Amino acid sequence: GYVIDRIDALRPRPDLWTFGGDAIHLPADSADAIALWQEWKFIADPIWDIPVFLAIGNHDANIYDHDWDGIGPFRASWPDLPQNGPDGYKGVVYSFRYQNSIFCVVNTNLYFPATYSARFQVDRAQRDWLATVLDTTTALHRFVIGHVEAWPPSNGGGQASLQWNPAARDSF
Repeated sequence: GYVIDRIDALRPRPDLWTFGGDAIHLPADSADAIALWQEWKFIADPIWDIPVFLAIGNHDANIYDHDWDGIGPFRASWPDLPQNGPDGYKGVVYSFRYQNSIFCVVNTNLYFPATYSARFQVDRAQRDWLATVLDTTTALHRFVIGHVEAWPPSNGGGQASLQWNPAARDSF
């Protein structure tokens, strides 16, 4: 609510906003995730006239030892996000153009149902798609948004960054 109030008070009003993930926290199942997304939208209602572009976070994606993947509820809750990402990633990985800028959103929280676990990485399908988008755009400014940072924060941050796999991180 605090962030929404701050955005709502901005003058001039922003043309759009991006959100880097972890909007909801560890839903118990798909129905709970959809309910939490609805609650999040209710909280954001004062600025609903400003388009929002979200990256899915590890908590949103429910990647912590559960037998379901939160990407389905994310897609169901945000059907109007661009659908121009690579196959298998539509609505979760996407790009959009605004004025002289391009924004590319990637999924850094890859879920593996066989082990109910995740790997913090931008996989080859996303990297290939991203390279094509960035190589062909005429946009002056280029932004790539993902939930997990490429390098840990200055406090070390443990393994919650793309650092756990340096080769994949460096390819990204």
